[in-house]
This record gives sequence, C-alpha cells and structure tokens, in this order.
Amino acid sequence: MSPRKEFFKEPIVRVNATNIRFPKMCPVCGSSVTKTIRVSTIPGRKQWLRPYWNPMFSARTRRRTGISLPQAQTFIVPVCEAHHYGDESEWRYRLVCFIIDGILLSTLFIALVNMGSNFWLGRVNPFWVYPVLGVFIIAMVLSYLVFKPNQFESTFRIVGFDADLQHVWLKLKNHEYRDVLLNENPMSSEIVSWIVRQ
Repeated sequence: MSPRKEFFKEPIVRVNATNIRFPKMCPVCGSSVTKTIRVSTIPGRKQWLRPYWNPMFSARTRRRTGISLPQAQTFIVPVCEAHHYGDESEWRYRLVCFIIDGILLSTLFIALVNMGSNFWLGRVNPFWVYPVLGVFIIAMVLSYLVFKPNQFESTFRIVGFDADLQHVWLKLKNHEYRDVLLNENPMSSEIVSWIVRQ
C-alpha cells in the first residue's frame, strides 16, 4: 500500500514516544490527578482483509520466517478519580453483552423465520414473536451504550505512529491539556495538521 496523506480539522500532537512526559492534569476535565490509566497500542500493525493472509497469523510461519510479533507500546496517563476506568469491568460488561447478543440474534432468526412462514401461509403470528423483537431492539441499544467509547477514550486517542516508530500522534480534545503537554515536552513535541500513513 502506498503512503497517503491524512488531514485533520483539529490539529493533533506529534510527540517522541520514548520519553514522553504527560502533564499532572486530567486529559478529560483538567483537574488534579490521583490515578493512572494504561493505554496500550501496537505500533505499525497492519490491517489484513483476511487474518490468514497475515504472515504473523500462524506461529509455525513466524518461526520459519523469523518474524516476531510487534511489541505493544504502553503509555501511563495520569487521570482524576472521576475519569478513571478499569479495563476489567468494562471488558467484562462487553463480553457479557456479546454473549447475550449472540443468543438473542439466534432467537431473532427463529422469530423472523416463523413470521415469514406465517405471512406466507396467511396465519397470525404467535404472541412470543413481538416480545422477542422488542427485547432484541432494547439489547442493541444497550450494546451501543456498552461498546461506545467512554469519556477518556473519546478525549485522548492514539492516532498512530510515524514510519520509524519514534513518534506517536495523539488526538486530544482538551486544548488546555494539549498546550500543557506541549510545554512539558518542548524539544520533542509539535502540533501537526496532517500526517503520512504507510
């Protein structure tokens, strides 16, 4: 894939990933910090159309070719008590929601087949079909609420890394936090309005 330019309406911050110093203020509200959040990402990870096209998909192929999995980059971001989110509880909710949605999806399929059959034969639908449709719609709304980004994820986002993986691009909604971050890292950070993706 050839390199392409990506432009941003709001400028983003380009900062050295190895010695970044985060401000002692919350990126969401700007208040004083008491906790930290671990933000992890894998630099240079490519998206493949099919997983088995990825040469690192199979452990046997990785051993034979000598390719190793890319190391995850972790940043420790200070946050306030109100915007501290535990990974375990969120992922537990998402897993439970995923399982329940799978069960409800199979129930919905049975209900739709039953409705189609009754429509074709000119019969009235049984009473249980409509509650199944209602419960499925409610479950989809709750799933949207569970899987949507929390306040921290929507305020502090890692856009990616540059070609040599030395600098990270951060999209920060809080302009005051962005200015303080630039002041904390004067020699290794800058504001950019476009990047080149590999």
